[in-house]
Amino acid sequence: MSIIFPLIVFSASLVAAESPGAESLVWDRIYFGDAHSEALHDVRSAPWASDTTTGGLGEPCRRILPPENPTWTTKDSLVFTIKVHPERVNYLTFKFWGGDVPRNHLILYIDGKQLGYRHLGDYDILAHPEKDAPCPGQFYFVTTALPESVTSGKESLTFEIRMTGWIWRYGQNFEIFQREIEGPSHGIYAAYTHAAPFFEPTGEKEGAMVRNPPTRTAPGEEVLVEVKKRVDRELVRILRLTRATTQQEIEFFARGVETKWTSVYQNSRLVEMLVESFDAFVEAWRQNPQVATNDPRQYNGDWFGVAPLAEALCIAHRKEGESLQKLMDAPLTLPDGTPSTRRHVWGDLLSASLQFLTTHRRPYTNQTMIIDWNIYRVNQALRVVDASRALPEDHARRYLYESLGLAPWLGSETSDGPEKPMGESYRVFSPKGLSRELGYVGNYGEILDWACLIYAACPDEEIRRQIIRLESARSWFRVPSVDAEGNRAMRLLQSIGWRDVGICGSVLYASRTGKEGDALAVSCVTRTPESLAAAKQMLRDNQYFLQVQKLLGEGGLRVSNVLLKIPEQYDFIKSELAALEHSDSQPPRGLPTSVGSPDFVFSDETTGVVALKNGDELLYVSLYWRANFGINFLSKIHYITPERQQVAVVRNRTEFSPGGCEYVRENRTNFAFRPDYGIHYPEKIDSLHAGERLPIARVPESIVDFRPGRESVYAGFGSFYELHFGKYFIVMNTTSDQTFATDLPQPGQDLATGTRSPRTRVEIPPQTTRVWVLDHELKVE
Repeated sequence: MSIIFPLIVFSASLVAAESPGAESLVWDRIYFGDAHSEALHDVRSAPWASDTTTGGLGEPCRRILPPENPTWTTKDSLVFTIKVHPERVNYLTFKFWGGDVPRNHLILYIDGKQLGYRHLGDYDILAHPEKDAPCPGQFYFVTTALPESVTSGKESLTFEIRMTGWIWRYGQNFEIFQREIEGPSHGIYAAYTHAAPFFEPTGEKEGAMVRNPPTRTAPGEEVLVEVKKRVDRELVRILRLTRATTQQEIEFFARGVETKWTSVYQNSRLVEMLVESFDAFVEAWRQNPQVATNDPRQYNGDWFGVAPLAEALCIAHRKEGESLQKLMDAPLTLPDGTPSTRRHVWGDLLSASLQFLTTHRRPYTNQTMIIDWNIYRVNQALRVVDASRALPEDHARRYLYESLGLAPWLGSETSDGPEKPMGESYRVFSPKGLSRELGYVGNYGEILDWACLIYAACPDEEIRRQIIRLESARSWFRVPSVDAEGNRAMRLLQSIGWRDVGICGSVLYASRTGKEGDALAVSCVTRTPESLAAAKQMLRDNQYFLQVQKLLGEGGLRVSNVLLKIPEQYDFIKSELAALEHSDSQPPRGLPTSVGSPDFVFSDETTGVVALKNGDELLYVSLYWRANFGINFLSKIHYITPERQQVAVVRNRTEFSPGGCEYVRENRTNFAFRPDYGIHYPEKIDSLHAGERLPIARVPESIVDFRPGRESVYAGFGSFYELHFGKYFIVMNTTSDQTFATDLPQPGQDLATGTRSPRTRVEIPPQTTRVWVLDHELKVE
């Protein structure tokens, strides 16, 4: 059964406001920094709390000032009053200059209650800190739907804006989580209330996207010299140690021994150092059994077990297998006097780690990828040490297949078999290649580095083909931009991501450069024309060596492990690109969103996301948006044009199969998706959203432990979504067995097929998304 839940209480008024030919309305507008406009809207602020200044394109704006004594929040607010409509949906939009780099949070309050959540809420706060300027040369507009419970029956609302410092999401107490304010806020130029989600101001100055930005001139290949120097320093340091190495140290050294350009290539001491380290680790394990499952010297130790040690063992066995086998057969006497062998006690350690990892798998995509990669590595070492205690190869490989979406994810092992917490058919990747966490994720979804590590451990052709699919899916989410210095670059589109904050994504082409891999790693694995074109584009824009240089600035063996591979990977890509230049094929010019590339519509009906290019416009939509606990009728949009950008949380129409229960929003202001645990703010702030009731969609019967308030990929996932944004009309059928019908509000052109459709009723088959560009754009102004 499928039902349509009312979009808003006053649905008739909403339909009138968005019907073809109807007047699109702006209820009110404030121009901050303009004395007349501020007086009309009762703008209030203490002289020490904010100031006015001249900002982008010479326009006035207002900034919130930091407190005199450093602290995490401003005590005084910027207050204003603005008109709303008492019986229609209301959108609130703010105007910012894209060349500013926000360093703090801006949060809205109504009657002392907070609008939105500080971290990862469906209703977002007004502004987050950014890495770089979001869109130099342009204004951008941040829009949010106001809850009807706030606007119903009212003709105006009084808002407060407060500023707080940035937050570190993994902080376990207030002092670590919430940081102090850094300087004044970025400029606040204007605020508007209006009827429709799409917003386009008229009669105001407009900027322009940076056209033909320059190409970065430095750094260049000289960075690779520094890479080799750093890696060799680390390898020599480990070689000269007079103590047993840590897991990370022996793994790194072993990788160096099999890398031709290093000074320790084929070094004969590898086996000796491995035995010493393995014996020391076994002794530490005897003293503390948790060392095998959560080594305190290994980051995320409970995800790795003894996998780095196991990796080093496998490398040593490839190099000097015969001598290692003899050393493992050496007799030992256990502390209780029992005779044993090194092989037996090493096998005990590896078995303990393997048992822990297989019984502690995690459902989030990147986390299960990491754990399952380590399961496989530990099992490979156990096959060397004592094959009778290892998992069969097809069993160990099954974990890798599950973590890459090639097989249903069955969860942790129990005495009765896999626990199947997500049922028997749930996969951690969509069929089109996006990770499910729960919907689309930006930076958190950049898992190609981990996928390449899995392939390195298990060079299976089916795994490689899946990585090609994953890389293709991620490629739609890179957008033309500039780097921090204004040079040509592509950036990750993260603004509609479930696990992302802020607008400005990292510079990114094929795969990311970070602590697990570098930007060329995935192209070395997939070697497709599309992947090589992305690599070539990054090299042509000269962004690659800057990423490597930044990585050089970070410490630790985790980074050095990545640096170790870079020289060989770069040489390989250069040779592949040279071969491509001399072939008869015509590879793509670059990434799909590059200037001059063909129009496209990409949709993923499993994660509820749409990406499209229409001429020089880009539109990204998470139709399924942070609905962790129930159907919230909200979508997140990022609209990019040459003149401006708009980021918006908007209402949609959602159809869904009812689950017969509902979720009541809790009184939380920090994390929308979980309690705050040890993070206790000095002042108690109530949420404007507390008490709202969200219907819960039907959860499969196989999910036996679901209850209202527990996060679920099913609880807030609709069967059918419909969204009207300006000239774009988007519908998505997420089901595999239902057909939905909807009314096209006016004639338009199907963007994917180019065919025209009259104003009519259309049927949407299962697993189908359609986007129309309507003949008449429904603007607010």
